[in-house]
Amino acid sequence: MKIPVYDENSKTSEEVPSLEAFTKLFLKHESAAKTIDEELDNDLDMEIIPE
Repeated sequence: MKIPVYDENSKTSEEVPSLEAFTKLFLKHESAAKTIDEELDNDLDMEIIPE
Protein backbone atom coordinates (compact mmCIF):
# COMPACT_ATOMS: atom_id res chain seq x y z
CA MET A 1 0.00 0.00 0.00
CA LYS A 2 1.33 3.45 -0.87
CA ILE A 3 0.47 6.74 0.81
CA PRO A 4 0.93 10.24 -0.63
CA VAL A 5 3.55 12.21 1.32
CA TYR A 6 4.14 15.96 0.98
CA ASP A 7 7.75 17.16 1.08
CA GLU A 8 7.91 20.64 2.62
CA ASN A 9 11.37 21.30 1.20
CA SER A 10 10.62 20.54 -2.45
CA LYS A 11 6.91 21.46 -2.20
CA THR A 12 5.99 18.24 -3.99
CA SER A 13 3.97 15.17 -3.17
CA GLU A 14 4.98 11.58 -3.85
CA GLU A 15 3.54 8.18 -3.07
CA VAL A 16 5.71 6.03 -0.84
CA PRO A 17 5.18 2.70 0.91
CA SER A 18 3.09 3.10 4.06
CA LEU A 19 5.88 2.01 6.42
CA GLU A 20 8.22 4.64 4.94
CA ALA A 21 5.48 7.30 5.24
CA PHE A 22 4.83 6.47 8.89
CA THR A 23 8.57 6.45 9.59
CA LYS A 24 8.94 9.95 8.11
CA LEU A 25 5.98 11.17 10.15
CA PHE A 26 7.36 9.64 13.36
CA LEU A 27 10.83 11.13 12.82
CA LYS A 28 9.39 14.59 12.18
CA HIS A 29 7.27 14.56 15.34
CA GLU A 30 10.00 12.90 17.42
CA SER A 31 12.44 15.65 16.43
CA ALA A 32 9.94 18.39 17.31
CA ALA A 33 9.16 16.76 20.67
CA LYS A 34 12.86 16.42 21.47
CA THR A 35 13.45 20.11 20.74
CA ILE A 36 10.55 21.15 22.99
CA ASP A 37 11.73 18.80 25.74
CA GLU A 38 15.26 20.23 25.61
CA GLU A 39 13.90 23.79 25.79
CA LEU A 40 11.78 22.90 28.83
CA ASP A 41 14.79 21.27 30.51
CA ASN A 42 16.83 24.42 29.89
CA ASP A 43 14.06 26.57 31.37
CA LEU A 44 13.93 24.38 34.47
CA ASP A 45 17.71 24.51 34.84
CA MET A 46 17.57 28.30 34.77
CA GLU A 47 14.93 28.33 37.52
CA ILE A 48 16.90 25.97 39.76
CA ILE A 49 20.17 27.94 39.69
CA PRO A 50 20.47 29.84 43.00
CA GLU A 51 20.87 33.58 42.79
